[in-house]
Amino acid sequence: MPIVALTAWQSLIDSGRLSAGQTVLIHGGSGGVGSSAIQIAKARGAKVIATASAANQDLLKQLGADVAIDYTQQKFEDVAKDVDVVLDSVGKDTLARSYGLVKKGGVIVSIVARPDKTELDKRGIRGAVRSVRSRTPTSLPRSAS
Repeated sequence: MPIVALTAWQSLIDSGRLSAGQTVLIHGGSGGVGSSAIQIAKARGAKVIATASAANQDLLKQLGADVAIDYTQQKFEDVAKDVDVVLDSVGKDTLARSYGLVKKGGVIVSIVARPDKTELDKRGIRGAVRSVRSRTPTSLPRSAS
């Protein structure tokens, strides 16, 4: 759980620079990283749009999503517009369809694929691929015996 939450935090806060009043689209909102990301984004004062299957729509709302999208029934790009940050934990077609939703100066952060530099440059947005970085001690302290 700590690594999942740390991945969400580093993706949204360190890479995405998410702040109060911004809008974030979280793909895979019912997964481990997505669930943590929804809660972090809400705590930061962001508007949260999240995607998940039909079975997980209630969970998205319970976690704090302002808008829950059932990706099996609705195209997320028909709902989400002018977002500041996209957090992608799905990749492939989902990532490709997300570029056009980000407002100029915004960012796509993916934990599964490298965002396309050509698409980013064309749209005036930033991109980041994020893998968690944790700090661990190089040696454990000795116990006093």
